[in-house]
Amino acid sequence: MPNVLVSGVYPSPDTQEDKALREALRLLTPTRPDFRTADYAASFNWDEISLEYARQLNEFTHLPQRDEDSSPWYAVVFRSKRRKDCNNVDLFDADRDAYNEAFKHTGGALLVYWYTDLDADFNCLATCVWTSRDKALSVNSLPAHRQASRLSADSI
Repeated sequence: MPNVLVSGVYPSPDTQEDKALREALRLLTPTRPDFRTADYAASFNWDEISLEYARQLNEFTHLPQRDEDSSPWYAVVFRSKRRKDCNNVDLFDADRDAYNEAFKHTGGALLVYWYTDLDADFNCLATCVWTSRDKALSVNSLPAHRQASRLSADSI
């Protein structure tokens, strides 16, 4: 199943838990062919990621721990069914620009960004995991995110 984990030189997260989760999420893989439309929780290898997270925690004990009162990690799932005539190149360019914008704006708060190509029915799925909901929401009003949202709305 084709998928892309956007791997850049992410800023280092502040805590051992965030760093361990980022490393574990490198293993993110769909577990079923209909993952673009199926239940998100049942569509990926979360058990494997959980095991890798526990293993990675031992690697980053030199970093501070997450504050007990910190908000939980936050996953955002983007699902769409594209029109057959939409301009996918423009959409992927806008998506890349929005990712770069989020990356620059939030430092280490964007732990991972993952997306896939379209299936035979033009379904698409992208997901990102953030250190918190507030950090995820902080990019919604930025210019590249607004542009990507407009293009996406015109393409589904």
